[in-house]
Amino acid sequence: MAARDDQGRVSTDALRDQIGAYRQELSDMEAELRRREREELDSIWFPQGFYGAYYVLSGLVLGVIAAWAALLLNAIGAPLFGESSFELLRTYSTILGGESSATSSDAVAVMFALGVHTFTGAVCGAPIHVVYSRYFMGQSLGKRIAVGVALGIVMWLVNFYGVLSWLQPMLHEESSSYIVEHIPVWVAILNHVLFTTLLLLMQPFAIFNTRNYPAKEEQPEPAPDAT
Repeated sequence: MAARDDQGRVSTDALRDQIGAYRQELSDMEAELRRREREELDSIWFPQGFYGAYYVLSGLVLGVIAAWAALLLNAIGAPLFGESSFELLRTYSTILGGESSATSSDAVAVMFALGVHTFTGAVCGAPIHVVYSRYFMGQSLGKRIAVGVALGIVMWLVNFYGVLSWLQPMLHEESSSYIVEHIPVWVAILNHVLFTTLLLLMQPFAIFNTRNYPAKEEQPEPAPDAT
């Protein structure tokens, strides 16, 4: 029972203690309310588990960046071997324009090849990013580089000998694939390895998974003094 003064009223100290207790209880209730509201919002706005749509979109973006970066490195290095910076793009342009595109000075052919290269980078980057993020997230830098090199070699084999070796001759009624025949093997491998390695090196910067961001436990605010 609360202490009372000579007039039968609750003492000032007891009244102050009661007000402090009520304020603390109210603070605890507000913290619980905020926690429940946050849980309700999280269940509405955030996916529970792997966010596939995000990884597809971010994979498209990373694929474009990696494709352009690999192409830029090739353009910088080509003059060191006596080749034009746009030689690779002109060779790529033959996939749609045929063998004559390789010797054409038409800028449209080069720009179109750049568009195809960009599109290919996005299409290849998305599944790689999704699969790698879903099953191999958190690997060390060395492992990402090793996987990037191995994956690049596999992509080169599939693209050049599994697709272009028969697709390009069929499209243009030529005896062989101009791309496969005229891009040196080491250049082709290097470009594919650069693409996949750069993609996997950028992978940690495109992660969104609610399991990696646990919400902080709501702490009730200290009740103010009743003074």
